[in-house]
Formats: sequence, C-alpha cells, structure tokens
Amino acid sequence: MEKIIDLHNDIMVFLVLIITFVL
Repeated sequence: MEKIIDLHNDIMVFLVLIITFVL
C-alpha cells in the first residue's frame, strides 16, 4: 500500500510540474 501511495504522490507532483510549466 505504501508503495502505491508513494507512486501516486510522485504522479501528482509530476502533473503539477507539467501544469505549471504549460501555464
């Protein structure tokens, strides 16, 4: 479970970086 949560957090951070870069 912890690995899944950690992966999810990494994906969220990655998406945030992409959004800020695009905007």
